[in-house]
Amino acid sequence: MNYLEYILLGAVQGLTEFFPISSSGHLLLFRKLFGINEGGLLIEVALHLGTLLSILFFWKKFIHQKINETLNGDFNYLLIIIIGTIPAGFIGIMFEDIIKDYFFDISSMNYLIICYSVLTIIIFSTKYFLNNKGSSISYFYAFLIGMAQAMAILPGLSRSGLTIFMALLLGLSFKKSMQFSFMLAIPILIFSSLYLIINNIEFLMLDIYFLLELSIGIFSSFLIGYAVLFMLEKIIDKGRFWLFSFYCLFITLVLFYAN
Repeated sequence: MNYLEYILLGAVQGLTEFFPISSSGHLLLFRKLFGINEGGLLIEVALHLGTLLSILFFWKKFIHQKINETLNGDFNYLLIIIIGTIPAGFIGIMFEDIIKDYFFDISSMNYLIICYSVLTIIIFSTKYFLNNKGSSISYFYAFLIGMAQAMAILPGLSRSGLTIFMALLLGLSFKKSMQFSFMLAIPILIFSSLYLIINNIEFLMLDIYFLLELSIGIFSSFLIGYAVLFMLEKIIDKGRFWLFSFYCLFITLVLFYAN
C-alpha cells in the first residue's frame, strides 16, 4: 500500500466520520477495493485519531469551559460523559475478538446491507425532529445515547447518525444533539487508540514505513474532518441532515447489487 492510498483512506475517514454515513463501513469498502485485510482495526482506530483531533480543535472553547467547570468542582458534565461512554466501552472490551475477526474482515460484508438499510431509515426519520428545542441532558438520557453509540461499533451503523437520532428522540435540539454526539466520542477514541497502540507498539516500531503511512493517514483525516465539521454545522442549521438518507440508500442498493 502506498502513501496516496493512506491519504485517500484518511480523507474517507474525515469525510464519513462526522456525516451520518458510517466511516467504518466506508473504510471497510475502501479496504476491500485496495485489497487490505491485515491490520484492519488498527488502521481504522489510527485514522480515528485524526478525527479526534478535529473534534478537539473545533470545540476547543466548549471543551475548555467544561474542563474549567470540572476543575472548579462541578462534575455534572464529566459524569454525563462517563455514563454515556460505559456501554460502548463495555461492548468494545467484552467482544473485541468477535468484532475484529468478523466485522472488520473484508471477505464477509453481507451484514453491511442490513446495517445501511437500517441507517437509511434512521437518518430519513430525523426530518421529523427539526423543531426540537431541548438542551438538558440527564444521566438517563446520557446512558440511552451511549447505548446508541455502542450499537455503532458495527461497521455500517454510523456513530454520529445513531447518537444524534437518539438525542433527537429524547427531545434535544439538533445543535445540542450534534455537540453531545461528538463530545461522547472523545473518551472512546482516546481509550481505543491508546489500547491498540500499546498492544501493537512492537509491530509499529519495527515497521517504520507502516507507522509513517499511518501518520500521513491521520493528518489527512484531521484536515478533512475539521472542514467537514464546519459543513455539518451549516447543514444542520438549514435542516438538511435527513438528506444523507438518500446517500445511505444508494450505498445499500450498490451493496445489494454487488452481492
